[in-house]
Amino acid sequence: MCAFAEFLIIFSIVLIMIEIILSTGGILAFSGIVSFFISLILIAIWHIPVPTLFLEITIPTFIILFALCVITIILAWKAHKKEPIVGEKTLIGKTAKCVKEITKDKPGLVEVDGELWTAIADDEVKEGETVTIVGQESLKLKVKKGV
Repeated sequence: MCAFAEFLIIFSIVLIMIEIILSTGGILAFSGIVSFFISLILIAIWHIPVPTLFLEITIPTFIILFALCVITIILAWKAHKKEPIVGEKTLIGKTAKCVKEITKDKPGLVEVDGELWTAIADDEVKEGETVTIVGQESLKLKVKKGV
């Protein structure tokens, strides 16, 4: 019976280490916690003599791994909730400066947040004019003259 309780403790630590590496959303961490507490309950119920050195190493290791796992889950959750920094939704509505003239037949260049983008427009846009981004088609921005 002692081997089973020791197996559960080692298994719980392995589950938490895998959770830290893979970040599965807390499933493995929760399983590791349950496994660890079941092993402690079994040790108490069966009155298994456990070396103090084993507990002095196992419990702090488990607590440290559990804390790392919780931090990883919290950071992953915060990153998931953040608004996108790049992409179509972040560019539409912004104003840009025309760097190279845009005509109906020929795309030009606009500068948005310090980056140059190829742009197309329905109207002719002269160099230096301010335009508003109204859409995005692949890597080309669709712009409209004026603010």
